[in-house]
Amino acid sequence: TCAANARKFVEDEAIIGVIGTFNSGCAKIEVPIANEASLAYVSPANTATGITHEGPGAEPGEPDKYFPTGVRNYARVVTSDDVQGQIGAQYMQETLGCTSMYILDDKDAYGKGVADAFESAAGDVGLEVAGHEGWDANASNYKALFTKIKGSGADCLYIGGISCFNGGQLMKDKVATWGDNEEVQVLVSDGFVLQSLFEEAGVENVEGAYGTAPTLNPDDLPGEGAAFIEKYSAQYGAPEVYTAYAVGALQVILAALEASDGTRESVTEQLLQVSVDTVIGPISFDENGDPAEKFESVFQGKGGAWTFVEQVAAAQ
Repeated sequence: TCAANARKFVEDEAIIGVIGTFNSGCAKIEVPIANEASLAYVSPANTATGITHEGPGAEPGEPDKYFPTGVRNYARVVTSDDVQGQIGAQYMQETLGCTSMYILDDKDAYGKGVADAFESAAGDVGLEVAGHEGWDANASNYKALFTKIKGSGADCLYIGGISCFNGGQLMKDKVATWGDNEEVQVLVSDGFVLQSLFEEAGVENVEGAYGTAPTLNPDDLPGEGAAFIEKYSAQYGAPEVYTAYAVGALQVILAALEASDGTRESVTEQLLQVSVDTVIGPISFDENGDPAEKFESVFQGKGGAWTFVEQVAAAQ
């Protein structure tokens, strides 16, 4: 589907920019197809490290294999997973008091990447890793998995992935088999920091869990963003953490278009050069297409919602 989408966008000459993709696995398929046609992509939510640069969690050949023309046609308005892994490991050790981690990932490009980045960072800060494996998204339950993890000696859990890969059942069985999220601390990556997780897992099974996301707390967005969130909430209900970031991605594409001569090639040429005020604040990019300001926000599940805890800047 990702490849078909990219081909459809490329073939429609009226399309001069794409807001997307949502998940990193699709970006790795679509961006090289679009690159051959000089079609600009701006993602509100991709976080896999290797799409833009080398680092923990990146795969061999990344990022060059996504840009066969040698010209970057891709940017993202969120921080990458090498930073998420570094901040997550530091937070679990220093703030949550973890000493030994068990790491799970969903086996998808994004989930495996962010979990690998966390594992690398855990070693850097002195956190023991008792085990790291992928979970089967088609399993009916994970009680045997958590019985094994409970016996591993780990005192905390890190989950890297997207909750739609049976993440609700994973959270249920973690609590039922290993202990609630106050007794056994769990930190999830941004693919789990979604309102839908409370419906999939049950509010009680997310209560107390922590999550990281490379986004500002929706309630803390600056002026224009605050007005957007107020209007959005009145019409659609509480926003997800990435809702305003889709609008920010649109504003970046519009800024690149305004600075261009209207062709795809010119929009792509301007993409990494723009500096624009958006609903998520000022956005500019480094040479890789990553946002110049790099941070993660920490959230905690409380009463059926993700509650903002604090913002943590990337280590220099």
